[in-house]
Amino acid sequence: MQKNRMAMVMFAAIFLFASVSFATVDQKEVTLADAIKILKTLTGSYPPPDHDVTGTWVVQSFQNDETRTGEAYLEMMPNGHVNGYAELTSLPGLSSISGVVHGVSFDLKLIADSGSMIVHGTISSDGQNISGTFSLGDNEDVFWEGQRMTEITYTGTYVHNAVENKLILDVDGNDIVTTYTITEFTETRIVTNHFMIWERITAGDAGSIVGTWENTDEDRTQTMILSDDGTFSITMISLP
Repeated sequence: MQKNRMAMVMFAAIFLFASVSFATVDQKEVTLADAIKILKTLTGSYPPPDHDVTGTWVVQSFQNDETRTGEAYLEMMPNGHVNGYAELTSLPGLSSISGVVHGVSFDLKLIADSGSMIVHGTISSDGQNISGTFSLGDNEDVFWEGQRMTEITYTGTYVHNAVENKLILDVDGNDIVTTYTITEFTETRIVTNHFMIWERITAGDAGSIVGTWENTDEDRTQTMILSDDGTFSITMISLP
């Protein structure tokens, strides 16, 4: 088995370096750096990942005095291999992601119907920020950076007092009951305590508070699900 594996690696090495040696100027699919990275993956010689990058990341790229934004979801296996998806303005459409994290560095490939992108980057010491460069078509390397979004979910029971315009939340696992005053309630919007605006994101019956509602500000998105059995969940996704 070990001999077969070594034979496969040697064959891959010969093939890759031959591809590099005889590639024309227009054939940019395989470079020497790409060949080395692929061989390291085959032989398992990459160092183990320093951080688990699993989660949702908000990213920005900077090119020609323009900032482009997007989001990516990554799922990392213990060996550092990564899969996921992204929605980026730099690569329109839903992109699939594959790659590997090694130490504090990573190499990813994104593929969408509109094209593909090669991404290289590093992870900050606290594991909450990433940055690097990507190449898209014949463009020069473009700098980008990203931040991990944290996610917390609360669950419990609720009471909607339509007479007094109150929404009472009783969170599981503690003795705290929070009461919100509903200062506006329409088919598409709830305003609590005069300032917190919740927009309905799923269709619901007129006059019913049951449904999915979303509150968004500059650094945080909250999704509140009020079920007809009197239970609720609130998921908060925010930047660190």
